[in-house]
Amino acid sequence: MRARVASLPALCWLGCALAATPPPSANPPDLSGLERQRRASLAAEQNAEAAASAQRARLSALSADRQSATERLRKLESAEADAADRMAELAGQLRAAQAGLAQQEQNLGPLLPVIEHLALEPDEILLALPAPPSEAAQGLAVLHGITTSMASQARHLRARQAHIAALTDAMRRQAPVLTAAEQDATAQAAQLDQQISGTRATLTTAESMARAAAREAAATAARETSLRAAIAAIEAGETKYTDVAGTMALRKAAAAKFKRDNGIDYTPQEIIVSTGGKQVIFNAMLA
Repeated sequence: MRARVASLPALCWLGCALAATPPPSANPPDLSGLERQRRASLAAEQNAEAAASAQRARLSALSADRQSATERLRKLESAEADAADRMAELAGQLRAAQAGLAQQEQNLGPLLPVIEHLALEPDEILLALPAPPSEAAQGLAVLHGITTSMASQARHLRARQAHIAALTDAMRRQAPVLTAAEQDATAQAAQLDQQISGTRATLTTAESMARAAAREAAATAARETSLRAAIAAIEAGETKYTDVAGTMALRKAAAAKFKRDNGIDYTPQEIIVSTGGKQVIFNAMLA
């Protein structure tokens, strides 16, 4: 029994020595798989961002096309409205020409028998008039001038009427062309709206995938960084319990954080990093 008790200090000394002895050297862990994973995550992030950029470019091009289609449709609608106004104006001009021609015919009506008789037997008309021959001839000349002017006006009105009718006919032939063009522009605008809607949905999905890929790449990089830091700590022999208050590097980082983010000045010696509130209270009571 004494031997066993006496040997207890030796056993404690041996345990401490073994604990203080650094572990035997071993081959470092293979990080190639994690490196490949990190590269794959980074490539996936780049591909997702490229897909999102392509959808943004497509959406921009479709929006420009939609703006052009809207402008084209506006011009066609304006042209169609102008054509309708022009046809209404031509119809009014045609009615005015027809009314003027009817008035000229009405004015010429009473004079037509005299003009016809004068053209066939001018001498007889001159002898039958109860006036001197010179005055009769002068009156007949005035009458002839009036009828000639009225006939010229009638011809002008008929020509005007024909011109207006030709313009009206051309406008009527043009109307279906404008209508078809407007319908085509409307259909094109609707198709562009559908493409824009689909592209926006695709862009939303692509951006979501890009964000997810970025998070995955960041997480993979963080895992690699953490593993490398752990390996470095193991190789540096930092495998024992740390100070109760935390490592000095950690307390310095905490002090820098408080100063940077909170504007509070603490020295590392005034900071304790613990695993929970109970430990802090316990350490404070033992201080």
